[in-house]
Amino acid sequence: LWFRGSPRLYKWLLNHKRLGPYIRNFMENKAIPLRVKVISVSLVWLTLLYCSFFMSGNIWLASLFIVLAIGITWHILSYKTLSK
Repeated sequence: LWFRGSPRLYKWLLNHKRLGPYIRNFMENKAIPLRVKVISVSLVWLTLLYCSFFMSGNIWLASLFIVLAIGITWHILSYKTLSK
């Protein structure tokens, strides 16, 4: 959200050793590497399934977590896969 709000933060992120290449690739290609897609989708599902089964006592809230996981997965997978 504040990516371009602070020129100093923007420059730091683009030059970051680990995050910079991912951010630049996404900005230039609008694509996500396959490894990042797999990790992202896996973490979303692990987290939201945990919340759905163990944290919520309400069936509607659990259903909302599942629908949220589906939506996030769809969004991540809708981007092209970056080939190296």
